[in-house]
Amino acid sequence: MASAVFAIMVLPALAGPVSAADPSYRWSLTCKGSHGGAAASWDWLQDGQVISGASGTASCGDRGHGTRPRNANGVTASLTVWVSGLIGGDSATKNATLSFDPANPFELRIDASVSAYICDRSVHGQGCTTATESATFDLTG
Repeated sequence: MASAVFAIMVLPALAGPVSAADPSYRWSLTCKGSHGGAAASWDWLQDGQVISGASGTASCGDRGHGTRPRNANGVTASLTVWVSGLIGGDSATKNATLSFDPANPFELRIDASVSAYICDRSVHGQGCTTATESATFDLTG
């Protein structure tokens, strides 16, 4: 009788712990402007160090979702926005890093914009104007 009780007690331990769903996240990059663009990139972190092979990129209008590494407790991201013409242009980059408790929701948002005086054929024929591009990168989990 004791061996039967022992077997019943050991089986749950051999099966391992019940696993929760893999941690997921969503991201989007929205842009506003007509003479430029934006790009975002991010890396997952464990205790402030980049987790190899755990990264992503996005361009204007992109959105998506994925599974973050179970050992991730932070994320670092970069958003670059640019304006360009045949003559003139500029860019701006903003970076952000967020540490989080993997058991709780998190949100990282970066806003960036840039303006530049550009000359281009696409500006009312061939002309010059001040152009502005702005972008927002959101990453939530």
